[in-house]
Amino acid sequence: MTACAGNHILVAGATGFIGSAVLREASRSGINAEGVVRAPHIGLAYARFIRGTARPCACNPPIIHAAGASRGDVWSANVTVTEQLLAAAERKRLRRIVYISGYGITPSSSDAYFQSKAAAEARLRAGRIPYTIIRCSYILGFGDELTPDLALQAQSGSIRIPGAGRYRIQPVLVEDLSNVLLRAALEPSRRNRVFNVLGRPLQFRELVTIVARASTSKCVRLVSIPPETYLREALLRDNPTFTTGELALLMADLIGPTTKRCIGIPIRDARTTLAAAISR
Repeated sequence: MTACAGNHILVAGATGFIGSAVLREASRSGINAEGVVRAPHIGLAYARFIRGTARPCACNPPIIHAAGASRGDVWSANVTVTEQLLAAAERKRLRRIVYISGYGITPSSSDAYFQSKAAAEARLRAGRIPYTIIRCSYILGFGDELTPDLALQAQSGSIRIPGAGRYRIQPVLVEDLSNVLLRAALEPSRRNRVFNVLGRPLQFRELVTIVARASTSKCVRLVSIPPETYLREALLRDNPTFTTGELALLMADLIGPTTKRCIGIPIRDARTTLAAAISR
């Protein structure tokens, strides 16, 4: 058995948007974070410790589970991978598993992504490893799935948005979320915990305006597109701007209590911090 510091953690999905941000924040904080690697000949998120080739660790580290997908075969990406990670964590007696879920996730949802996230949560609840589930709405920052396309459109002088854009979202910055995940992974308690991490609400058109101003000096026009146009695109194109589930989530105006702090980590207002993150 190799000895390691008590702040050693594993990060599954370490090459993705959230996982890579967690590794950056861990490095800044002096936390020994080890990314879990993929097995190219198998596919999604099989890790060294799943295959039994990870070196043993005396401290039974926690694992942050940031592997998953919002499109494609979401059941395999979100449920099967969670089952494999949980089985490996139980086999190796890891201290805790921290899972990134979504706000508003319910098993009764008609959306396949929401169903897969709810099923993954259920697997964790049925397991033998202490868990922390972090439920977020939109997660924004360098490398996210939403703002790069908006910034690219801004360069052309106009940005297309579904409808009037007055529906609200509650984004959190990926740096803040990363610090919440790290704190959750390292906390000594063995209790099972679930947290909603929701930023201050803002209208989608306000978010688009922030992105546009941070991306270009041009005057950018917001163009309202009927939601039906996006629905047709989702049904007819392999890689639409929004899937039907993404469009429904965006326009649902699903709002919960704003999170000011989570496990002691302050959650900043995206209005004041997102522009700097985009520029960086």
